[in-house]
Amino acid sequence: MISGMGIPASFLSYSDEMEFARSVSMMNGMFLRTIISMQKALGTGFSNIYRKLYKNEFEGTMDADDDDFVVDYNQIEARFPSPAALNMTNLADQISSTQGIVDFIVTTLAGSAAEDTIRDKITKVVTKKLLPNIEWDVYEELAKETTIEDIEEKLTDDTSEEETEM
Repeated sequence: MISGMGIPASFLSYSDEMEFARSVSMMNGMFLRTIISMQKALGTGFSNIYRKLYKNEFEGTMDADDDDFVVDYNQIEARFPSPAALNMTNLADQISSTQGIVDFIVTTLAGSAAEDTIRDKITKVVTKKLLPNIEWDVYEELAKETTIEDIEEKLTDDTSEEETEM
């Protein structure tokens, strides 16, 4: 019964494996990919079910004239979260693979004698292009907020030092 569920054999009989860590890692990756493909297939069906449920429950009860929030049920979509372990592993692999490519492209385009600011700008653009699955806007906003907080702390420290000297 368990074998029909797609659970890797190395999870079930780990004591029989000599290279347990390597085989579990490899089997885990394949298992996670299987889960993701199943989630994609099921997501479409669940989306249709949710849309029909919403349509049957609320269609006709909410008027556009009311102050109620009107939802277009065609926009309802069910998505399952992919396993975090696979996302992190894939992202780490992509980043390590991309770093060499980015260095090569930056050196080719800017040259090794280019100013650091130019090299940094080209590196940022090329990295964003090669890694589009990273939410760059979110991380840029975090960096901006951190920079602003740092500047505010320095200004506060400078102001308090001036008041102490007076």
